[in-house]
Amino acid sequence: MKTPNHLGATLARGAAIALAAAVLAGCMSQPIGRPVEPSFASASTRAQTDLFFQPASSQLAAGEVERLRAFLKGLALVPSDDVIVDVPSSGIPTVDVKRLSVARNAVGPVPARVRLAGQTGFATTDERPDAGFVQVVRYDRLKVDCKNLGLSQDELLYSASIPPMGCANAINLANMVAENRDLVAPTTLGQMDAHSSVTAIERYRAGETRPAPFGLDTTIN
Repeated sequence: MKTPNHLGATLARGAAIALAAAVLAGCMSQPIGRPVEPSFASASTRAQTDLFFQPASSQLAAGEVERLRAFLKGLALVPSDDVIVDVPSSGIPTVDVKRLSVARNAVGPVPARVRLAGQTGFATTDERPDAGFVQVVRYDRLKVDCKNLGLSQDELLYSASIPPMGCANAINLANMVAENRDLVAPTTLGQMDAHSSVTAIERYRAGETRPAPFGLDTTIN
């Protein structure tokens, strides 16, 4: 005859085996694939105006510079804003190259980041090949899209071999980031300056490096 302690241990082992079997069954039923990671999207405030060039020319239509700058001034731009200039394509590469610089100069000195866009140099079927637009984006709202693969909480806990990654991290990151723009429209890095890297190594090999102003064991008050 089994004692209560033996009976309890047997029931516990049985429950553990049943739970393990359920988890293994869930793992076997889950399709193999990469976990769905959260993404960030902007639900930001936007303002937009047209920008007109002269037909087949790199020059803006009369009064466009003054009108554009008045539009931008009225928005009270801040450094975390984006000014996106969509430059229309005339289909003439030389004209379109000049249009880029003309459009940038038309924006003028603003505290916001200026980004140029548009398929320049290509013939277009657009009904307005000489009309672009300027859009101002203020990244004051951020949406975290945290997908759960369509599974319930119980399924995520017991059936999914690889649960969705980073939901909590994504929400924490959205709450901590200094600028929302960095998550949805980060700055494009430029090309690496190989010359500076090589000359630094050459100076080191030639013994031309300058010592640090203080050693690692120096106490600074």
